[in-house]
Amino acid sequence: MAHVGSVECTVPGLGLALRGERYAPAAPSAKTDEGRWLLLHGWLDNADSFSQLAPRLCAADAAIFGDVVALDMAGHGLSDHRKAPYHVVDFAAEAVAVADELWGKGCRFSVLGHSLGGGVALLVAGGWPDRIIRVAAVESAGALAARAEDAPTSLNKACRRVPSGKSAVFADAAAAAERRATKNVIPDKSFTVVEAAILAKRGLRREGDGVTWRTDPW
Repeated sequence: MAHVGSVECTVPGLGLALRGERYAPAAPSAKTDEGRWLLLHGWLDNADSFSQLAPRLCAADAAIFGDVVALDMAGHGLSDHRKAPYHVVDFAAEAVAVADELWGKGCRFSVLGHSLGGGVALLVAGGWPDRIIRVAAVESAGALAARAEDAPTSLNKACRRVPSGKSAVFADAAAAAERRATKNVIPDKSFTVVEAAILAKRGLRREGDGVTWRTDPW
């Protein structure tokens, strides 16, 4: 079995607990920094984005993928909520803090991210180049950017946004998954209710007589 178990790391100074899932080959090779990977999911997703991919990576090459950790970034999945604005640079710093706790301060590792996680992965590689062995960004061209002249308008719009503090409640997991599939961040015919149901297993919690997504509604 490739799945090893769950992990939990606390970001120093913040008390923010970040959780995830760890994968390793059935017959691990000698442990080196070469095989360490941190996997970062997309916006509104969770660590189970990689529940199908991670075991395959470990099975494909035990040396290159010897210790793979899929992380729930802050405000997602089983990780703590920040209860404050979420900035991509904070996700990057927290990813490095998690690597320090998993493999030792100053360790070298590789990072892979999907969508938002891809942007975070590229920031990690750019900010800590001496620590990154490999970087991969899936369906991501990096952190979002815009024209400099649009910055004042974008800032004004962001500052006017008032968090609702509320999340939609669904009758059951099937209803939540169906909604997630039809309201994907970027329309994608390959993201169906089947894929949404995988995220729902980790991403939902009970709310009254129904269920709601764990994602921070900030």
